[in-house]
Amino acid sequence: IETGENLPRFVTAYPAVEKTIEEQEVIRELESIVLTRNIPEHGLRRGDIGAVVHCYKDGVAFEVEFVTAKGDTVAVITLESKDVRPMYPNEILHAREIRAA
Repeated sequence: IETGENLPRFVTAYPAVEKTIEEQEVIRELESIVLTRNIPEHGLRRGDIGAVVHCYKDGVAFEVEFVTAKGDTVAVITLESKDVRPMYPNEILHAREIRAA
């Protein structure tokens, strides 16, 4: 915490270097992932959670299914590794309405 003029100010520092391939987390089939970008043609938003149903060679791409809480499929799409990230244990889930496909 930095202080100035009697008010606390919080500063968050992020590493400037991206992780190497060896340091990146491995995503496996049947794991939950988090979408890192919007995909408007499917009604999906950054932060939506999907399940990996297939991993392509060397983790360059994944087949991911997105479903409603009821279990209806919203979309099954192929995403590149840059479009997804693993879900972290300290994250909280969020609900929003969407029309199922």
